[in-house]
Amino acid sequence: MDKSTQDAMFSSKSAEWATPQHFFDKLEEFFGTFTLDPCSNASNYKVKNHFTEKDDGLAQDWGGYNVFMNPPYGRTIKHW
Repeated sequence: MDKSTQDAMFSSKSAEWATPQHFFDKLEEFFGTFTLDPCSNASNYKVKNHFTEKDDGLAQDWGGYNVFMNPPYGRTIKHW
């Protein structure tokens, strides 16, 4: 993990840290193509089907999807 990734992961500036694309690509190589990102926003989603905070991804049906999830960091992570 490089310094900039580490700084982003442990920063409290935002709860919505985006997964680096190169890491996401490696996850897809291992787990297959993801079809849902249930906790994203308009700028950090990784797949076509995604839920934002407004959609309340926890209240949605994830059935039938291969789910990639990078939960919000900070105090809200306990809900995920």
